[in-house]
Amino acid sequence: MNRSKGAAAILTLVVGTIVIGSFLSSCATAPKGEQAAHQSTITVTDTAGRQLTLPYPVNSILVSDDNQAELIKLLQAEKKVVGIEGSIRERGYYPEMSNKPITGNQWRGLNYEKIAELGPDIVILLGHAPGAAAAPIIEELHKIGVEALCVDTITPEQRVKSIELLGKILGKEQRAQEYLKWRQGILDRLESSLQGLDEQEKRTVLFRDIAFRGTFGKGYPMNQTLEMAGLTNIYDFPGNKEVSPESVVTKNPDIILLGDWEGKFVGYNVAACSEAQKAIQGELEKRPELENTAAAENNQLFVINYMLTGTRGDIGALYLAKVAYPERLKDIDPVAKHKEYFEKWLGVAYEGIWFCPQPWR
Repeated sequence: MNRSKGAAAILTLVVGTIVIGSFLSSCATAPKGEQAAHQSTITVTDTAGRQLTLPYPVNSILVSDDNQAELIKLLQAEKKVVGIEGSIRERGYYPEMSNKPITGNQWRGLNYEKIAELGPDIVILLGHAPGAAAAPIIEELHKIGVEALCVDTITPEQRVKSIELLGKILGKEQRAQEYLKWRQGILDRLESSLQGLDEQEKRTVLFRDIAFRGTFGKGYPMNQTLEMAGLTNIYDFPGNKEVSPESVVTKNPDIILLGDWEGKFVGYNVAACSEAQKAIQGELEKRPELENTAAAENNQLFVINYMLTGTRGDIGALYLAKVAYPERLKDIDPVAKHKEYFEKWLGVAYEGIWFCPQPWR
């Protein structure tokens, strides 16, 4: 009888130990969306001027735009991405992110229920985002207990700050500084090539969207890429709007630049300039007044992928300066530098045609 009681007591102790061990093990499991233990916290200021205290390093992120995805990729932090904006799958050069859940985007709306399920450390937003202000989105994210971080990938100065900021919170500071040093080398070479260019020599440009956004003025963020290339926008207004045919003829631009937002005419999945040439011809037929400009008379109409006027504007400025001032950039090949960017920083093979036509080739 005593032996039976002793055996029962031992059995109870063993079972209890197993149960407690299992309970402790389950408590130690990282919550959904967290890929590794956070070492501490970090306080930073994002590009919208918001001071945030975040877990460090940030281990799980959600990107709401493909511009942000590119910065994450060049910092080699793709494995931290837990949710994406849908166009990332279409781009063709985000293999590590393409299988992640789609959680919407900043312009057409985020899937807050899915975001709550994924539980990321942060959701990255574009702080400038015309037409999709970040403030109401941040408010909705806070309701589900998720923090947002605003970056700016479009304007050169803020792009640098965004790369430094992301490098800091992701534990990728060295990678960020290495990239920024490489980038500065491009800008130094461009500045040297354009040295001595006075205002009278600067070529003028009409910058239009190939789809529906109209004409961009000097106040539009992407115009800073044109300025880096030594170009002068013929319109002074902020943002974008439609302009009259008469004003275009009066201002008579030297260059007409058509921006392709979707990558239908120029981009990673475009193998030749034929579609871009059709787009140029279509623009001339749709807006016959353009035929009466110096740009049309001298065959200075070009199609550019929007990444080259925004997130990749430092390289885009090389393309623009090359066609505007070919004699000054004789020894610079924008495509070669673009290829280097893809292979060295994005870690994928360079493909496609991003700017058409390319008269230097």
